Amino acid sequence: IVEDTIYISGDIGEDLVIFALDLNGKEKWRTTNGNAWKKSHPGSRCSGCYDDGRLYFMNAHGRLACLNAVDGKEIWAVGILETFESKNITWGISESLLVDERAVFVTPVGKQALMAALDKKTGKTLWTTPALPDEQVTYSSPILVELGGKRQLISCGTKTVFGVDSVTGALLWQHPHVIPGWVVGASPVYADGSVYISNSTKDIGRVYRLRIDGDTPEIAWTAEMGDTYAGNVVCVNNMVFGSRKSNLKGW
Repeated sequence: IVEDTIYISGDIGEDLVIFALDLNGKEKWRTTNGNAWKKSHPGSRCSGCYDDGRLYFMNAHGRLACLNAVDGKEIWAVGILETFESKNITWGISESLLVDERAVFVTPVGKQALMAALDKKTGKTLWTTPALPDEQVTYSSPILVELGGKRQLISCGTKTVFGVDSVTGALLWQHPHVIPGWVVGASPVYADGSVYISNSTKDIGRVYRLRIDGDTPEIAWTAEMGDTYAGNVVCVNNMVFGSRKSNLKGW
């Protein structure tokens, strides 16, 4: 929601549709961003990101579109999977985008880039982070934090959690984060120099605190937390909370 406009998306027929509504639910405009997701669990996935009069949105097939937030007209679009030689995953690309002063960030985890920054005005590539061997794109979204005097992006592949310099794209650190089945649905959570990562695997779910110190992160502790499958853990007032998908459902 931005001022008096609600931006929301959904699939209609063959199309991924983005809507702008006023606060009473009246439609201001609608536009499309490529094809709908017809495979397992149909529907829209990613949240849009508003910045300086523009709306950024990525569909489940990796099509990133920049729209004029006033009328929905497309300004530019980039196929992330094709551009960075990545492959889609079982339930479709689900990354919600991050935008800063000059760039929109994506995590294609492809042969040509682990992460990438695109000029938010033109869609042109500003930098790429070199690929990590045998990594694959996940369902999680990156976060942007300031740590050690640097603004860094923190995100996950299917085997690794990593930090990337938001200005240069340099890989600052990485740490193993291997989950049987390779389903990473939760985003990292940052608090007080540490990153909290949840393992979404059924029956062996856990959360661990990864203390970030330069390029040599280390695990401070690990605790059981069920199968925090698709939602994040959260850190509030020095307490870490998570919820289970099956068996003992709830917080």
